[in-house]
Amino acid sequence: MEAAYTRCDQWLSQAIQAIHSNHRLLTEFLKEHCPDVKAAPLEGTYLQWLDLRALGWTPKEQESIMEEADLFFDEGGMFGPEGEGFERMNLACPQTVILDGLGRFSQVVNRRKRGGGMIIEDNGSLNMADTLLVVDDVELNRAILAEIFQDSYQIEEAENGRAALEKLISGRERFCGVLLDVMMPEMDGISLLKILQGSHMTEEIPVFLITSETSPALWKEAYSLGIMDLIPKPVIPYIVRYRVDSVVRLFQAKRKAGQPGGAPGRTSFLKSGGRCTGSALAWQNTLANVIEFKSDESSSHIRRIHEITMALLQDTRLGNGLSRRDIEQIGLAAIMHDVGKIAIPDHILNKPGRFTPDEFELMKTHTVEGGQLLSKIWQIQGNDSYYYAHDIALHHHERWDGNGYPDGLKGSQISVWSQAVSLADVYDALLSKRCYKDAYSCEKAVSMILGGECGTFNPVLIDSFMEIERGLRGLYLPDTD
Repeated sequence: MEAAYTRCDQWLSQAIQAIHSNHRLLTEFLKEHCPDVKAAPLEGTYLQWLDLRALGWTPKEQESIMEEADLFFDEGGMFGPEGEGFERMNLACPQTVILDGLGRFSQVVNRRKRGGGMIIEDNGSLNMADTLLVVDDVELNRAILAEIFQDSYQIEEAENGRAALEKLISGRERFCGVLLDVMMPEMDGISLLKILQGSHMTEEIPVFLITSETSPALWKEAYSLGIMDLIPKPVIPYIVRYRVDSVVRLFQAKRKAGQPGGAPGRTSFLKSGGRCTGSALAWQNTLANVIEFKSDESSSHIRRIHEITMALLQDTRLGNGLSRRDIEQIGLAAIMHDVGKIAIPDHILNKPGRFTPDEFELMKTHTVEGGQLLSKIWQIQGNDSYYYAHDIALHHHERWDGNGYPDGLKGSQISVWSQAVSLADVYDALLSKRCYKDAYSCEKAVSMILGGECGTFNPVLIDSFMEIERGLRGLYLPDTD
């Protein structure tokens, strides 16, 4: 106690300075982003009163707003009737904390005023975010990334984490992704990530760490803080474009699917995927969607494999013994069945004609490559669907008579889930137009499968397939893609 009065003059001076600086920051922020809320003058304390009376909310509504924004302010009503319509907050904290809290507060307040969470254009359509935020303290690095993406996105730049945070707080709905460096002055990339994760912003906006840092500890921390991908410098333009585009499109699809008028064909798929949270789901979807950009197989193919696999295992003899949760996890795992195609050269993957024997041997390696890739991604391995995903990636081209690849498994050596994905993949390939063939009719596809033209399948699998096949045809109507 004595030290507080005799030795802390310098600390007190710095504390007062910081509190007044935070008060100015608060006042300026509210003026620009939340003009109906007023900050009262300071009265010799670090506790700041906010006047919310102009918003016209009841004490219950006010309490609900604070809960939604995940803020613990003191409600004025607890001090008596004259305090109703006020909130009290603590200014004695770092400015990053202030900005983080204010960002959540303003988002909730403005959303309540608009009457919803998404921005709807006058024509009723969803206004999708289309701006990438490039955050790097080196101007040349920002210019390189801006050049790569300028044809596809609006670009905004920030030279450090603090500047980026201010942009995100002032208009997070504009941004479809953040390209983030690690080493920066004022606020580094990891510090910014911690704030974004704490405010749940990484759940809404995908963040990509683009860095020359190669420390495994850094990578692990970054993924734990919610990044979607880590891209090493120097960047390779077409690779960084593929990796960023795939995730941005996924986030936009999820956003759209959650709104009236969103893509109906994808809704069930996205809802199922939503049960699996965190970086594991991000990796699953990212890897699956990369294939969309590498090959002529569309995102619709991924969705259909998911849905056909689920249908083959639900309420059929083939799925006996599998729980509902097992089947859901297998369905999620199925979206990564072809992840190993990442390793196949584009000129072979998209060849508009028959493979040579050597090309076919190379193409077959996508199964082994897929298994190896998944075994190296630690973010996925703790997820319930990992076991299924690894087995499916490796063995979805095995056949009941042992004439498949890569291991020549036979009969019951092949897991039920790999069998289901195998037939789903064949059926979808037959009914889809590819660069090397036109789509077959449903009748022709069934005939080819039953006739053994696509390899031999488990008789129980065939029986289960025939029970549900007519119901699958709706997946191939023109308006489902």
